[in-house]
Amino acid sequence: MKISFLLISDHDEPAWAVVLKEALDRFGHLNIIREGEAEAEILRARHDLIIIDAAAINQPARLVSLLLTLRPELRIAVAAAAPEWQETRNVFRAGAVDYFRRSPNKEELHFTIRDILVCLSLITP
Repeated sequence: MKISFLLISDHDEPAWAVVLKEALDRFGHLNIIREGEAEAEILRARHDLIIIDAAAINQPARLVSLLLTLRPELRIAVAAAAPEWQETRNVFRAGAVDYFRRSPNKEELHFTIRDILVCLSLITP
């Protein structure tokens, strides 16, 4: 089964998105959209895991809450370059299923996402 990933990022040319795409290729397909397109995309299509790039989104917890209001069954993970405990707490309170570091290392990202997918029962170990 191919997994559908959605990255929400407002970076014009997110170099990290290229690394993330390579890390996810073994699992499925990554679509990338801007925050302003998120509501319409969430209502239009089904994605197995939504990843919010906290480095490129002003208020990630607010976006998590908004998307879950539209579709409560969504699985949302937040990626941050330098996670802070307050932001981590806020995105979990908003309903995110995971919060992880935006590693520049493709293999590290692959294993991090693999662990998230296993926890969500989207893949078996």
